[in-house]
Amino acid sequence: MKKVTKIILKKGIKLAARQAGKSAKDFAVNTAKEAALVYIHAATDQDLAGRPFRKIKRRDRDAVLGMMKDFYSSAAVLSNGSEEIFNKDIDACISENPYLEGFVFVQKCSAEAAEADNTGDDVKDEAAPETEAVKEKILGYAMIAHSFSTEYGMPCIWIEDLYLIKEARGMGLASQFLEFLAEKYSDHILRLESENENEHAMEVYKRNGFSRMPYVEMYRK
Repeated sequence: MKKVTKIILKKGIKLAARQAGKSAKDFAVNTAKEAALVYIHAATDQDLAGRPFRKIKRRDRDAVLGMMKDFYSSAAVLSNGSEEIFNKDIDACISENPYLEGFVFVQKCSAEAAEADNTGDDVKDEAAPETEAVKEKILGYAMIAHSFSTEYGMPCIWIEDLYLIKEARGMGLASQFLEFLAEKYSDHILRLESENENEHAMEVYKRNGFSRMPYVEMYRK
């Protein structure tokens, strides 16, 4: 974590100094410091130990990309997005961008079970014996963004995406993820967007303590 912070600060300082002198240098330093402070709160492997989800890794790109296409083409999302945008999102997650965190929901099985199911990735499980192969099946993904809410005067976590494949729905995975966020980011306000027609998702959010906001969100690209 400290190494990442130092790299951000050094790169920001050097770039600003070359481009516009002291004022730009000061701006870059302040921006880098803000980014570093955000990243300090990012979930770690230790935070995720024993949970049915982990951080997105490079090997997950194809699986996550496929799920994003399905999610954004569904009635749960107004915009359709694009493959270019989806890849930028994944890049941000796997490059330790301080403002975006990505997770995949996974199900592990033994090598014996994996022979009957050729989906997912073969990975080394640190908790398993050295000779035991472990198979991972990706059941869904989630992405969260760090920001600050002046309305509540506190840091904010935007739950940007939360998607599970059909056979993984109803297993309580979404609730476990929302509970994890509430614990990990207990000093933050959690916010998300949902379509009214997505009744099942709305019920899950309500059961996990979310309330409907009374106003309309607007945007400009």
